[in-house]
Amino acid sequence: MKSLLHVLLAVFIAAIAIPVAAQNQNKSFADFGAGSYSTYKMESSYDYNNVKKYKFEKVSKQWPVTMQQGAGKDFEGNTVLETVTISRQGVIKENFVPDIPENPVYFGYKDFRITAIGNKIYQYEWSNDNATIIYILSKGDVSGYESEKSTLENHVRDAFKNQLAARGKLNEVKAANAQKDAAENTLKGKTVKTIEIEMVEMPKEMGLRSTVKFGIKATTADGKTYSTPNIGGKTPWDDFEIKTTDGVFVEEAIEVHEDASKIKNDELKFMVSSKYSTAVTAQKVIPLNYESVKFNIIHKGRSGSQWIRDVGGVLQPYNGEPGKSLELKIQKATTKNTNLPIYKIEVIESKTGKVINRLKVSQNTAINVDITGGPGDKGADRKDRKADDGKDGGSGGDLVVAKGADVGNITLNLFTTGGKAGKGGNGPTTFSNGAPGRDGRDGKITNTSLAGGLNW
Repeated sequence: MKSLLHVLLAVFIAAIAIPVAAQNQNKSFADFGAGSYSTYKMESSYDYNNVKKYKFEKVSKQWPVTMQQGAGKDFEGNTVLETVTISRQGVIKENFVPDIPENPVYFGYKDFRITAIGNKIYQYEWSNDNATIIYILSKGDVSGYESEKSTLENHVRDAFKNQLAARGKLNEVKAANAQKDAAENTLKGKTVKTIEIEMVEMPKEMGLRSTVKFGIKATTADGKTYSTPNIGGKTPWDDFEIKTTDGVFVEEAIEVHEDASKIKNDELKFMVSSKYSTAVTAQKVIPLNYESVKFNIIHKGRSGSQWIRDVGGVLQPYNGEPGKSLELKIQKATTKNTNLPIYKIEVIESKTGKVINRLKVSQNTAINVDITGGPGDKGADRKDRKADDGKDGGSGGDLVVAKGADVGNITLNLFTTGGKAGKGGNGPTTFSNGAPGRDGRDGKITNTSLAGGLNW
């Protein structure tokens, strides 16, 4: 049965003083139906007067047409079509989607459109209010090109007028339907009996910054089920509370903290409940294995062209930025509860003594540390005088690696080279070219023993 909103909109459209000759495309395609149909291709040629002529030639094979229905209804109560698929030559599938699902004028794929009129489907291009027909799929014969073109163009123009006139009311209907859906699918005012967490995506390598995707399903006292949109429901995420101390909730997922000291038991634990009834909860506990092929610690200097300075309102080339000097403290450990062998790593900025990060990685993970200097900028070119000299590369950062006595064959790839010199600019002659800058100093690597331990 049509909803009151659908009926009101239908009355509104019927009252508009615009001819409603163009039938709703959801209904037109549904009436046309899926199947295989005779297909006519537009062919062009020039006559003796060099005038371009168009005609239709029937292709040898029938082309299949399939339709995928959606769950919603358009403003007339017809089932919305999500896609219409035409298998060109019976092989190449082209999926056409509606321009406006609730009131489509056409279904589109790349630059092509299809519109169903009676016993024909027209595939065409539309430009400057004119159609160029490419193919016609038909249950019978077709007329001449100009006749079919006129039929299509008149239909589409009328349909656009109707769509434009109805669009404001359509937006009102969509807003009203959205409010109705929200009222029907909210947990507010409902008694929740059970809550479930449904995992959507969980990586095998669970460590720092890993993301797990999940949905939530709630069952109320009357036996109805309410789910988040990502698992097929319509209940908004705002109706749920998600609590965790091991990560942060992002869209439809939880991301594990990037600071290992914030993770209590080497696991991601989170709890969900209805925000209107927090007594009923569900909990998920996912052990962390800290597995990954590599872990990157990058604090390299920016290039002179990125690290440009504004001198007196004029942008000037600049030297490469130095890489950041760091201290790495590395200690062997095992995960709590699961006893997996791992390394704890603390990253400290040498200049300030500030802890930049605390990491945990598996003993199979390669650690890449990049504190290289940035390359110097190229000198500016000059047409009427000596060109500017290139700028110096930034120094590589110094690195201190302090390992515990039990640290075994950890894979450390350390990059501390200085940045490359910038080239001199080009002058009006070879003799007036700018000189290159100087390469940056390579950073120093010092290996030492870890004093004390990492007690986090």
